[in-house]
Amino acid sequence: MGEILEKSEILKGLSEATIAGDTDKAVNLAKKAIEAGIDAYEAIMNGCAAGMMVVSEKYEKGEMYVPEILCSAEAM
Repeated sequence: MGEILEKSEILKGLSEATIAGDTDKAVNLAKKAIEAGIDAYEAIMNGCAAGMMVVSEKYEKGEMYVPEILCSAEAM
């Protein structure tokens, strides 16, 4: 079907999709995580939550604002 991604690529992609607020990409990668047999907790913590940590840091530095954070939260 689709391309096979390594676990690290999927987790990094989930993080990046969360930071960007890219819901479609996040959903696609979540499906790939399931297909790859990645534990859901690990995908959330090492993918999406890791991305939200970056979002938090960017907010503290004034590099992101509430509307962008809401998009990131929706993608997560």
